[in-house]
Amino acid sequence: MSLEGILLVDKCIKYTSFDVVRLLRTFLGIKKIGHAGTLDPLATGLLVVLIGKYTKFSNFLLNNDKEYIATLKFGIGTDTDDIYGKEIICGDPSIITEANLKLSVKKFCGYISQIPPTFSAIKVNGERAYKLARKGKKFKIKSKQLIVKKFDILNFNCPFLDFRIKCSKGTYIRSIARDIGNELGVPAHLISLRRIASGSFTIKDALEQNQLKNYTLLKDSIISATKLFNLLLSKQS
Repeated sequence: MSLEGILLVDKCIKYTSFDVVRLLRTFLGIKKIGHAGTLDPLATGLLVVLIGKYTKFSNFLLNNDKEYIATLKFGIGTDTDDIYGKEIICGDPSIITEANLKLSVKKFCGYISQIPPTFSAIKVNGERAYKLARKGKKFKIKSKQLIVKKFDILNFNCPFLDFRIKCSKGTYIRSIARDIGNELGVPAHLISLRRIASGSFTIKDALEQNQLKNYTLLKDSIISATKLFNLLLSKQS
């Protein structure tokens, strides 16, 4: 089997991005497969997979803006800033009103400063932060500058907030959830995350993960240079 191009995959929850890459490497017998932007195991949605010589486009595609639909829960803060972490703080979410929520969310639009989660792949003195955290070591992670281009509240049913966000590369939505809670004076953590777009690629064009062993379907879904050009052209029209 010899395939080259870009494949859009709808990653399942609890799988790592490399799990998807490994599955395809095994099934296709191709070692040169990578992706253009990882997703946490908690997250589902669009994973842009690069096959063959298209792995050369990885750095270029990594710079694409990303778009997510997410849900956070107010009232509990965790050490990982998501549902899989240990509860470290709690508070009363009933003090949150729609009015002060909307005011707080406005502060997370445009250029923002963000500190990545303690349990993340960020390197601190040459070692991954999550490895240091698991060892119980104390350390600080430097803040980073990001751009949030769109932040829409989809639904607020206390203690849950559903939102849609479009942001620059490297944005941790777990940190967004944590920081919104801090802004409102109520701890919060992320409970679900789904990537729906990466640059010009959208989830509606992605194969479900359980379809990846259907060779005919997989082959027909590969985006070649010609398909990519036509796709980009259609997005601009």
